[in-house]
Amino acid sequence: MRTRILPPALCLLAACLAARAANEVSAVGRPLGHLAFGDPAPEIAATTLSGEAATLASLRAANPDKIIVLQFASITDPIFRTHVSATEFLAGRNTDKALFVVMYQKEAHPADGEAALEVNKSDSFNLAAPANLEERTRRAALAADRLAIKNQTVLVDSWANASSLHYGSYANMTFVIDAKGNLAAAYPFMDVSKVRLVITALSTGQQIPPELRGSTLRMTTTPAPFDYQSAAMDMTGGRGPATVAAILDRVQMAPNQRQLLLPTIADFLADVQAFREARQNLPADARRGPGRGRGAVGAPPAGGADAPKTTTPEDVQFALSRLHDAAQRVQAAAKEALSDKDARQLIDVLASMAPAQQLFGTN
Repeated sequence: MRTRILPPALCLLAACLAARAANEVSAVGRPLGHLAFGDPAPEIAATTLSGEAATLASLRAANPDKIIVLQFASITDPIFRTHVSATEFLAGRNTDKALFVVMYQKEAHPADGEAALEVNKSDSFNLAAPANLEERTRRAALAADRLAIKNQTVLVDSWANASSLHYGSYANMTFVIDAKGNLAAAYPFMDVSKVRLVITALSTGQQIPPELRGSTLRMTTTPAPFDYQSAAMDMTGGRGPATVAAILDRVQMAPNQRQLLLPTIADFLADVQAFREARQNLPADARRGPGRGRGAVGAPPAGGADAPKTTTPEDVQFALSRLHDAAQRVQAAAKEALSDKDARQLIDVLASMAPAQQLFGTN
């Protein structure tokens, strides 16, 4: 049997994929179950900035008949930071209808972790991960101050990340909970325009159009580890990742540039695979148009635990959202770590591998 030698850059990509797999498995922990629109929103286990216990029940008791917009966040997440001003404006305009909650959770991109981002350094948000709940609480207070959060209630997730685990463990996931405490809409990251329309629909007694609901998160099983060794071997054939490795082996990059770029490429490749699998596992009848069900995502398919895995249109849309986010991150990292010519070549190759259109910007 012929031994296949992986290029150095490919070996590094495989290592990044391995690290991502380990992080995702440990982050999800024991799942609560699948989330579905119309079901009661999972309870949270949090504290206020002053250290008082906070739950959804206590928030609803203090804010009867109000919609709750629950956004998970951390100051090291640049996506969260970009939405703060618009979210603040929306919260200020709807104080009579909705309570906006920022649930401060574990840092998305701590400076002392593998997910550190150069943009945080340039924007002066290059902060290490808190060591305990007290430090996380101080970090949440810092976020409220530096980002001028005045119209939203800032809470701090438990040190065991109980609230985040109940909802899906993503960096900026956002949920709209109706006045009865039921899940009405969900997004992988804050979507101010859609949240505004959902609040209007709920407060006026209208039905929420399916395109505004977003997608709840798959929570029925702990994700299996990514098969990074097989993925790395597959990368040696054809154009795609083999060309990516060739580009990376040719260009000169400092260690900090590689640390910035390689994890984003690994994330992108893993999200490409996740999107392809979600689309392939979509039932044939669902591929012909949007789903008409009540929006449950991750519910076991008919036929028991051994039945073939299926996905819903909402699963595919969520996978596409994550892929789009990964594409934007890798494009930004490539522009920072490579010359304009090399960055363009790398992005062109990644774009040719992607099973979806218009993932990368033109700038």
